[in-house]
Amino acid sequence: MSAPSPFDLNPPSPSDRLLLESNLDAEERRVLLNHGTEAPFCGGLLSEKRPGLYACKLCGLPLFRGVTKFESGTGWPSFTEPYHPDHITGVRDTSNGMVRTETRCGRCDSHQGHVFTDGPPPSRARYCINSVSLSFVADDTPLPSPQADERRVVVRQPAPPEAVMLAWRGPDGRSADADALDLLGLILLGGKGARLYRPLIASGLAIAGWHHAWRLRQPGLFQLQAQPAAPADHARVERLLREAVAAVVRDGVGADELARAKGFLRGQLAIQRDGPVAIALQLNEAIAAGDWTLYPTQAERIASLTAENLQRAAARHLVDARLTVGHLVQDACAAEDA
Repeated sequence: MSAPSPFDLNPPSPSDRLLLESNLDAEERRVLLNHGTEAPFCGGLLSEKRPGLYACKLCGLPLFRGVTKFESGTGWPSFTEPYHPDHITGVRDTSNGMVRTETRCGRCDSHQGHVFTDGPPPSRARYCINSVSLSFVADDTPLPSPQADERRVVVRQPAPPEAVMLAWRGPDGRSADADALDLLGLILLGGKGARLYRPLIASGLAIAGWHHAWRLRQPGLFQLQAQPAAPADHARVERLLREAVAAVVRDGVGADELARAKGFLRGQLAIQRDGPVAIALQLNEAIAAGDWTLYPTQAERIASLTAENLQRAAARHLVDARLTVGHLVQDACAAEDA
């Protein structure tokens, strides 16, 4: 498994996508949005040789490094490998009487070109990409990055309670990863059988602990939170939460843990469907997340999840570049600043 991408791979929201698409000219729209192909030997990046990288024209995600570009003689910019495996997706394409693999941006799903197996060694891959689908970024030009590392905040108040929270920017509510994170939260902090119950709660280090995976139309948050038993325990609580997440990313989850979490969630779903009011509330939540079918299909989706799905979602979303750490600290002097 490759290291997770340092970039946010969640797709643009509908409103953001409309704004991005409004910046495209007619030829860019034809290729990026309607899966067109530019004429060979006409692209503006075909002879580009400066050090740098090539990013998606629509959303700006880095797709290829300049050092992987080579002259294929085909008339389109060609590359041996993507910037990161998750930055390019492959889709079976049977158009024009051929069977090919279309390449799309891993974030915004815009059309880039096709990948073939007649490239140079060692990969033998030839990513044949439309110039109009790419933007060249020279080495001396920094890429914009909304968050390069974890963020931290400390809030002081004169009275308890105290708390430690780790919150990662997660997927939008329609993503399959949202289901995986629901289960992962239960495995980590879902009752007495959870991984963190004994080292965190039963040990007396924390008074309580809980989790929440927000399912929203926009990317939400995956939260792990605990209430330390003593002010001096903040660092130890944070370390335990971090170590538990790192272990999932590294080693995954066990079959027994997954079965327990699924059983717990099945019980929750049964309660949430007990009566017309409960059903209406949950259906409204699914509509708010952007797809009413999330409600009737939830049980089947949860049942189909595997340990690999959970590990993949953790590796994709629970990384420092998506993390905010918060400490709510009791401080008698905080009253003087109010």
